[in-house]
Amino acid sequence: MSYLISKNEIGELIGFASIDDAQEISKKPTPCQFFVADVIPSATLNADAREVYWLYEVCFSGGESVFVTAFDYSDALVTAVLSKGCSTAPISVNEYDLYELEKLGNGSLITYTLDERITPVLDRLSVENRDLIARVLPYVLEYSEDELRESELDYILRALGVAGKIGLELSADEVRKVCSYIWNNYLLFEATGALMNVRRLHGRFGDTSDTRLALLWTYIFEQWAHYDCHLPYTLYRLLIEGGFDDLLVTLSENRNILE
Repeated sequence: MSYLISKNEIGELIGFASIDDAQEISKKPTPCQFFVADVIPSATLNADAREVYWLYEVCFSGGESVFVTAFDYSDALVTAVLSKGCSTAPISVNEYDLYELEKLGNGSLITYTLDERITPVLDRLSVENRDLIARVLPYVLEYSEDELRESELDYILRALGVAGKIGLELSADEVRKVCSYIWNNYLLFEATGALMNVRRLHGRFGDTSDTRLALLWTYIFEQWAHYDCHLPYTLYRLLIEGGFDDLLVTLSENRNILE
């Protein structure tokens, strides 16, 4: 959908309206930037998809930008890269607060600068694994691979009393115990207003004895419900090494339940 977008001299958002409401936005003082752009919704899972308060501008090395409404910059990044199918690399993401725009008249700007750490992850991006890629990207950008591993080992040690194991080396029951905030937390359903079909999906994979399936659906429910990821190193390794590739059909067959 096309929107009329305007920014002030310091890059804050001061106007965001559908092209049908262009007359209203044009009444504002002349901004530094004033243009029409296509805005696409996030392609990743989001339990609160109807309540999006952020606009993202994903900037590419060729000078192009893609605008996305999303819950998080990683969701917007994945959506933009998939939409372009591009060979040019994303270099930054600008985040604009639409809630602030509505309440205060200007939406604050936060810029996320991207670097080469995301390249191996984005090289693995596909329509089928987009939710998993979006899940891991913030952790890859914030921490080194060694830091991700050490953090995961420490979390498992504290949760299970087991030293020296990453998520993939746990049993399915151990994964669910470590990630009890997904598998043993009634607030997950209350906070998201989950319908019965979502609860059935949760229960179906909550009983699996397959460690990779337990991990896969842990990450998917984390992504959907906006929980932190405590096993990001395992997710990173599985994505880079194709360790989830044979399970993506199962994900695709059930993903619509969470949309």
